[in-house]
Amino acid sequence: MATNIINMNNVSKTYLKNSHVVKAVDNVDLSVKRGEFLGIMGMSGSGKTTLINLIAGFDTPTSGKIMVDGFDLSTFNDEQFSQFRNKKIGMVFQQFNLIREFNVLQNVIVPSIIANKDYSTIVEIARRLLYEQGLEARLFHYPNELSGGEQQKVGIARSLMNDPTIVLVDEPTANLDRKSAEKIAGMLEGMHNNGKTLIVISHDQNILKNANRVITMEYGQLIHSTK
Repeated sequence: MATNIINMNNVSKTYLKNSHVVKAVDNVDLSVKRGEFLGIMGMSGSGKTTLINLIAGFDTPTSGKIMVDGFDLSTFNDEQFSQFRNKKIGMVFQQFNLIREFNVLQNVIVPSIIANKDYSTIVEIARRLLYEQGLEARLFHYPNELSGGEQQKVGIARSLMNDPTIVLVDEPTANLDRKSAEKIAGMLEGMHNNGKTLIVISHDQNILKNANRVITMEYGQLIHSTK
């Protein structure tokens, strides 16, 4: 029986905006099993991105406890958070977040450079990941020379460079055409089949059709779950 890799207990995140308290995440209890593909849906502003940012340690909760792969995130300092994200978490962003001055290969190896891994080894890994995604002819192209779908493939390759335990994906197809979106959906399913714990925010039912479970957020709370 799969064990939980993520446990969130009574987690809230509040902000002060124009003298008003905004509850981005409101007393959320959430457990995610190791190897699960979890989909998250909800309207803009419902708290989805804040939720995964809390799991990744990009943000800290106002209250509550978050355990990820046995680590209590409340005990981390900034350096420990950086190491945790670099080793445990892969991130795929809606806006791709590629470094425009770097070519494709350079963008993909960034996480492993930060981890001080052997350069020749990480270049070999990056090339393999890019070849698997059909980008063997794009290694030395720059982001502005790529299509949206190609940029997202680069982002996915980058997220896998350090063989993370968990991959967090925020609206991966929002800026893509249908054909590119279908390819990204296949890649995400491949990650899941290879044993990654996958949490994907999306409004695209095709992206989430193979999820083990889909939850819906509204006003910072989990209001619905399927499967």
